[in-house]
Amino acid sequence: MAGGIFWVLLSSGGGGGANEPLFRIENVTVPSKAETGDEIAIITTVRNIGGKEGTYALNPKVNGENLYPHPKRVGLKSGENREITTHFSEQEPGEYVVTVAEENFRVRVYYLKPIEPRQPLEHVFWRVEMPDGTNDNAPTTLRLDVDAETGLKAEFYRYENDNATLLEESWLTKAEIERDKDPTITIGRGTPKTVTVVACIKGPQENLLYRKTNKLEAGDIRLSGFSLSKAWEENYTYRIRPKGEVIENLPVFVKRVRVSVDGENVRAVTPQGRYVPADPFPEAFIRSGIEEGYHTIKLTLFNEEGKKVASVENRRVVG
Repeated sequence: MAGGIFWVLLSSGGGGGANEPLFRIENVTVPSKAETGDEIAIITTVRNIGGKEGTYALNPKVNGENLYPHPKRVGLKSGENREITTHFSEQEPGEYVVTVAEENFRVRVYYLKPIEPRQPLEHVFWRVEMPDGTNDNAPTTLRLDVDAETGLKAEFYRYENDNATLLEESWLTKAEIERDKDPTITIGRGTPKTVTVVACIKGPQENLLYRKTNKLEAGDIRLSGFSLSKAWEENYTYRIRPKGEVIENLPVFVKRVRVSVDGENVRAVTPQGRYVPADPFPEAFIRSGIEEGYHTIKLTLFNEEGKKVASVENRRVVG
């Protein structure tokens, strides 16, 4: 919870003297975390420290916009204090700024509010395990590295369109945890698509010990160039390998590399597809002869479904 104590002065005239109302905001309480659709309470404590009864007008702002069309007015006798509760709700996750009397309080709204590990659960670490090799249907796995003094129940959900669908649940005994057996789930095969996963860990009585939502983004290849060299293999003239990186969490299976020289596709083969970034980018071997000199060479990468996933074009000297 976030809170603060500060002063707000309001008088009905006369400069706030002893015969005028004078208000002090003694405390504001706003939750730092909430879930989409929650009724989020803003609790403001106001005291009239002036010498006369008066009315305090309160209208908190959320992201700079007034919460109500008209302020909420509360009458306070001299010396009286009162808690004023106002509410708002948000349907989209993100950070929202609540402003009360020029003071800001930040609220992080989640699809599902996270719960940090509670005893007997010591820690939880998320780890995406990417496949390697040439199998274009190999699984990408999400593993939770957990440590606890008791057995645990793990639940994995797919979160989509404001709904959580149970994908898998499993129990781990204390002995299995001590042997470093961890909860795992397959989140995709080949080139996985973006998925939002909710992981819940429960204790022996199915009491909730941990919850977190992570959006695992599909891999995005950013090519920076390529290397080009003579091929020593029979029937090939040049070998070429893309250079770059994969942005986001998940791997991309590069099945084929297409090569064009000066706008014309050349005969080239990709002997083995590979998962990047788990492995280096796959090479392409050019069968066609290329005249010596400057040429514009373009590489286009395709995944196992034949979908273009990246391209790069550079002007190079051949020969």
